[in-house]
Amino acid sequence: MNKNNAKTVVKVLLTFVLLYFLSQKVKIEEIYLLLKSISLRYVFILVTINVIMVAISCLKWQIFLRATGAEIPVRTLMIYYYIGYFFNNLLPSSIGGDVARMYLLGKNMNDHTKSVSTVFLERYTGVIALIALAIIAAALNERIVYQPVFILPLSIMALVLIGSLIFFSYDGIKTWIYDLFDFKFLSSIKNKFDGFYQAVSYFRNQWKIIGYSMLYSFAFHIMTIINTLATCWALSISPGFFDLAVTVPIILFVTMIPITIGSIGLWEGTFAFFFLQIGIPAADAVAVALILRAVSILMGLLGGIFYLFRRQMLKHPPSPITESCTKDIPSALD
Repeated sequence: MNKNNAKTVVKVLLTFVLLYFLSQKVKIEEIYLLLKSISLRYVFILVTINVIMVAISCLKWQIFLRATGAEIPVRTLMIYYYIGYFFNNLLPSSIGGDVARMYLLGKNMNDHTKSVSTVFLERYTGVIALIALAIIAAALNERIVYQPVFILPLSIMALVLIGSLIFFSYDGIKTWIYDLFDFKFLSSIKNKFDGFYQAVSYFRNQWKIIGYSMLYSFAFHIMTIINTLATCWALSISPGFFDLAVTVPIILFVTMIPITIGSIGLWEGTFAFFFLQIGIPAADAVAVALILRAVSILMGLLGGIFYLFRRQMLKHPPSPITESCTKDIPSALD
């Protein structure tokens, strides 16, 4: 069994283990009754919020692209973004949504370095805002900030934030890592990573660009909280806004860890665990998680349609995505 197959087997096993433990804590009948009560009005609201969130992300993405000299319409970027949803949610592939976006845009621009660096920056500034928002909300929420169950993830998030900022702020850190791990297998990606690192480092002193991108990032994550709050209201659940402002970023951060297939089990289980800490029953939390997943899958179906008709919709039609496409993308971002 090769390494990739072994990783897939482990992910499948962890998925079933998490689903099993979740089934022991939550009755399916309770979740079914909750989901049955949701009205179409709320479905429309959630889809509208999702479209706004994607538009915000693409406006931020466009800022980074313009700084590199590339002018791509927001409409085109939104098509790429929804195709990313398609690859994330509906294909049993090792190609993630961000990698799909990198490849499609890179083919359009004939420049993979710019596509990789701008997609990375769009995502990375979002993670910075996500962590900062969670820490600020926790500091303003005395009921949560002293609970050990929140202190650990918030501390890890703070360390990730500080460590990543230091890494991209000082070139010496990269050189030190190269010297520390100077193995032959790294030489094949060093040149590509150096080009990517330089492209990202270009924005270190571009304070206006960074400022606008962070404003968009905070707007996006405030919308994720509103999205979750609207989902709760659809199920007649009324959590506090600042409670969600802490728990939702933590949930999103934890579920970035690729330990299950499509975050199945991890997504629902993390909602159940952290929502329980703010007084929301596990069944209600899982119902919220399932609705959010359903909307994401719906957006993925839209992305699938965009992918099928991309030649008609995009000015410069890209080639179909295959596993071999990832060879142009630094492995650190896979």
